[in-house]
Amino acid sequence: MPERKAKRPSLRAVAFVLVLGLFVACVVAGHRRALSQPEQRFYQFAPALDSAAEVNGLTFILDEVTCAEDGSGSVRFTIKNETEEELYWGREITVLYQHEGEDYKVFNRAMHAAPYYTSAQSAVRHIAPGDTQTESYYFPPRVFAMSGSYKVGVGFAECAAFELTEEGEVVL
Repeated sequence: MPERKAKRPSLRAVAFVLVLGLFVACVVAGHRRALSQPEQRFYQFAPALDSAAEVNGLTFILDEVTCAEDGSGSVRFTIKNETEEELYWGREITVLYQHEGEDYKVFNRAMHAAPYYTSAQSAVRHIAPGDTQTESYYFPPRVFAMSGSYKVGVGFAECAAFELTEEGEVVL
C-alpha cells in the first residue's frame, strides 16, 4: 500500500483561522470593556447638574451603608436640626458617583415610592429645633455598581460621602 503524504494546510486556510481568531478576540475585548463602563453598570448614569440646590441648615449623617454584590443596598441616616427654627427636608433621595473627577447621578427617586421606602408616606418632613430624625432607604440593584466615591443626600440637606472599596466594603 502506498504511503500518503500529510497535507499541509493551505495559506488561505491558515489566514482564515487567524482572522477568525482575531475577530473573536476583538469581540470579547469590546464586550468586556463595555461592561466596565459606568454607563453600562449603573441603574442610571447622568451628569449631576451643577445647580445650587437649596440647603436650609440641616445636618445629614450617614449612620450605616450596606452594599450587595448586585449593587443593591441600604442606607440608614439621621437628619439633625441644630438651628433655632423649625426646618423641613425633602423626601427625594439622590446618590452621586464620582467618575473621572465629576459627579454623576446614579439614583434619584422620591423616597415614598414603593417598595423601597420604610417610613411614613409624606413628600416633606418638618423637623423641630434641636430634633433629629432617623430614616432607612433600600436601593434596587445596580445603584452601588462600582467601587469608588459616593455621595448620598435628601432635599434641603447637605450630602454625606462614603467610599466603596474593591472588596465591597463601605468606608464612612
